[in-house]
Amino acid sequence: MADGGSDVKGKKIAKEDDEGLPSLEKHLEGMTLQGEEVEDLDFSKVLEDLVKEVRWLAIFRVHTMKPFSHAALFSALRNAWAAAKEVMFKALEPNLFVVQLHCLGDWTRVMEGRPWLFRGAAIVIEEYDGFLNVKGIKLDRIPIWARINGVPELLMKKGELAAKVASKVGDIITVVVNEGKINSTPFLRDRVWLNLRKPLIRVVPITLKERMMCLVQYEKLPNFCFFCGCMGHEVSECGDGIHPAEKCEWGDWLRVPFMAMSVIRDDRGARGRGRGRGRGRGAGRGSGVEYAFEDMDIIVEEPELGDEHTKKASDGNPDHPVEWLGRLTGWNILPSTQGRSVLWPRRKRRGQGRVEMVWRRNKTFQM
Repeated sequence: MADGGSDVKGKKIAKEDDEGLPSLEKHLEGMTLQGEEVEDLDFSKVLEDLVKEVRWLAIFRVHTMKPFSHAALFSALRNAWAAAKEVMFKALEPNLFVVQLHCLGDWTRVMEGRPWLFRGAAIVIEEYDGFLNVKGIKLDRIPIWARINGVPELLMKKGELAAKVASKVGDIITVVVNEGKINSTPFLRDRVWLNLRKPLIRVVPITLKERMMCLVQYEKLPNFCFFCGCMGHEVSECGDGIHPAEKCEWGDWLRVPFMAMSVIRDDRGARGRGRGRGRGRGAGRGSGVEYAFEDMDIIVEEPELGDEHTKKASDGNPDHPVEWLGRLTGWNILPSTQGRSVLWPRRKRRGQGRVEMVWRRNKTFQM
C-alpha cells in the first residue's frame, strides 16, 4: 500500500456500530498512515495452507430482538449439542459468534440437526472459513423440515413433480420421495431453506382437475408472528403489539405437534407396578412404565425457596423439597427466562419400578 492516505480517503463513511461508537471506517477517514502502518503484511502465499488447517468452524447469531446472556446461550448449546469433544465459543459482537468443534461427529450433529433454538428463537449458523469478513456473511436463512399435507399421490411418486411442489415453500435441500411407489406418509416431507425476512408459507395451491390448497407445517419451527408471519418476534412485539385476532392469519397450526409421551416395555425383570398407586401389570413385565424422554423437552416451573423455607426443612417435614436432597441423581436443567427450565432426564430404578423425584435448590432434579 504505497499511498495509504489516498486509499483510505476513498472509502465510504460507515454507520455507527451497535453500541453507538464510530466504526473503523469512520476512524480511518482522512487518516494519513505513517511508518509501519504503510507496509502490508502479505500472507497470500500461505493462505492455502492456512485454509486447510481450519476445520469445523462456524459463525452464528440468535434471530431475536431481545437481549440475552452469552453465558446462558453457550451453556444451552453445549447441553443441546452434547458434543463428544470440546466446544469453543467466541463473541465477535453482542449477537454474532464463532464456534469451533473438534471432531467430525460433533460437526455433523450440529450442522445436520439445524435449526437449533434458544428460548424459542432460531440459531442462524453457517460454516465459516475463518478469513472472510464477517460483515459480509448473510445470516438470513435456516434449514427446516416441512410437511405439505394433502398432496395428491400421483405428485408424490415422481421426484421432479414433488420438487416443484416443495419449491413453493423454500429453496430445496432435499425432498423425500419413494420414486415410482406410493408415499408411506399422508404428507410430502422436504427440507428447505427458509428466508428469515419473508413470511412463512402457509399453503401450496395445486390444480389438477380442480384447485386445492395443501397445508404446510414445519418441524422445530422457531417463534414467529401471527400477524405478519415472520420469524424473530411474536405478535405482541410486532409494531405496537395491538392486533385484532381476526387480522392474525398465521397461527400455531403451522407447527408440527410434538409426539405424546410413549410407553416402552422392559421384559428384563419381574412384574412391576403401573402408573398409579394401585397394583397391576403396568406396561407389561418388567419394571413397570418408563417414558421415552430422549426426544422431548419437559417444561417445569421453578419454585422459589427462600432462607425461611430452608430453615423449616430441618423440622423433619418429609414433603419439603430440601429434605429430599440426595435421594436421586441424573437430571440436567437448562435455565431459561420466565421462570422455566428444560430437563434432559436419565432414569434410575428404585425398588420395583418405583421412581422418586425431588426439587433441589441448586436447580437439579434427581431420581
